[in-house]
Amino acid sequence: MRIFRYLQRKKQELLTISNIKERLFKLYEMLTQEAQLLQIKADIQSKTREDLNQQQREHFLQQQIRTIQEELGWKHARPRYSGIA
Repeated sequence: MRIFRYLQRKKQELLTISNIKERLFKLYEMLTQEAQLLQIKADIQSKTREDLNQQQREHFLQQQIRTIQEELGWKHARPRYSGIA
């Protein structure tokens, strides 16, 4: 809801500028800021996705090791590679 009010204020602010050049410059500033925010959001989502994918890969590999150990009869064996466990 706060964002909605913020956007309404920004729109109103634009409408109060009578000089067309000033209005366009202000609109350009607003759109540039919005584009930067969208890029930051995309970067954060991408990094989060990469982190989750890495965690999923590690979990999958850990599960494979456990399954192999069980198949070999090493049910109580600890993983040999501390970086994976």
